[in-house]
Amino acid sequence: MNFMAQDSHSLAAYNAEVYRSKGLGGWRSIYLEMIRQIAGASSAIEFGAGDPAFLSALPETIRDRRAVDGTQTYKSAFTESGVALSVHDLDRPGYTAPQAYDIAVCSDVFEHLLNPEIALGIIAENLNENGVLFAHVPNEFVLKKTLCVMSGRSEAIYNHAHCEEWTHPHLHRFTNIGFRKFLSLRFRYLIDIADLKKSRVRTIMHALHIPVPYCLRGGPTYACTNDPARAQELQGIKENLV
Repeated sequence: MNFMAQDSHSLAAYNAEVYRSKGLGGWRSIYLEMIRQIAGASSAIEFGAGDPAFLSALPETIRDRRAVDGTQTYKSAFTESGVALSVHDLDRPGYTAPQAYDIAVCSDVFEHLLNPEIALGIIAENLNENGVLFAHVPNEFVLKKTLCVMSGRSEAIYNHAHCEEWTHPHLHRFTNIGFRKFLSLRFRYLIDIADLKKSRVRTIMHALHIPVPYCLRGGPTYACTNDPARAQELQGIKENLV
């Protein structure tokens, strides 16, 4: 969606459209629900933000909002929304925000980077001591897609359509175990929140106390922190949302 072409729409209408069209009601709605309950959080930074839709949707208690992205595509939208924008290539070290933040979000970004460990380091270094990272990568090993590949009925091994394999933007494929090991490079406590996003099949399996196999789960999604008290708080927030 081109923000500059939306002259007849207010910023609020634009945000609402992007929020729906980009699926911000999915994983990001879970982040929002948790952020609303994190005690004392007043600042947030989103890495690989793209546009200001998510940061604009944060509660008023989050007074300081910053986006870090590789382009200035939505510079005007960020300016109008009051969200500060920093332009930085997350494959390169050296980014330092004007302050340390309480909340960081990096969702559907790590799989696009040549060196995701550099970006993870940048994020950790720009968080407060009790700061929280919300991170998600897609599950490229869902059952339906895997069966299509195995039976020779898929032209691509990745979930994205309309993209040739040799030009696909996903440079890394994470498993849940691998993503946990990756996040553990910088964070001590990882709270798995992937199960907060419900589906009919997963809801039924949970009700029957049947373990949900990875091929039926959403992508690995975690709330990460290095502070034990914050980790306990996040676990409690998750339990209240289940």
